[in-house]
Amino acid sequence: MAIVVAFLVLGLGAGWYGGPMVARWMHPEKPRVQVGDFRHQLPADGPRVVMYSLSTCPHCRDARAYFKAHGIAYVDREIDKSDAALQAFKQLHERGVPVIFTPSHEVRGFDREGLTTALRKDGLLAP
Repeated sequence: MAIVVAFLVLGLGAGWYGGPMVARWMHPEKPRVQVGDFRHQLPADGPRVVMYSLSTCPHCRDARAYFKAHGIAYVDREIDKSDAALQAFKQLHERGVPVIFTPSHEVRGFDREGLTTALRKDGLLAP
């Protein structure tokens, strides 16, 4: 009986400790800033920045304030106010907002440093 209890405790401990590790291994997190060709995410004419957001999201609010403070024109696709924006967001297979696209970057979350770097590299923000 003691051996069964010992194995049960050992198994529970391994599951408790190893479960999150296995989950990260099976579903690795994407980097906060990804470099690539994201022009297909942008409107054909108009702003060169698109943000998928929620109207109530505090990080989205911070991103909006950042864009305003730096005079950056952008398209705000609020997924809680637009069915079209929600459907487009679902196609991205992202888990959170904001998700910000520039011509050559995808920024997940409001990463001020990463966003600044992306905007500068795309020529959308002065150095």
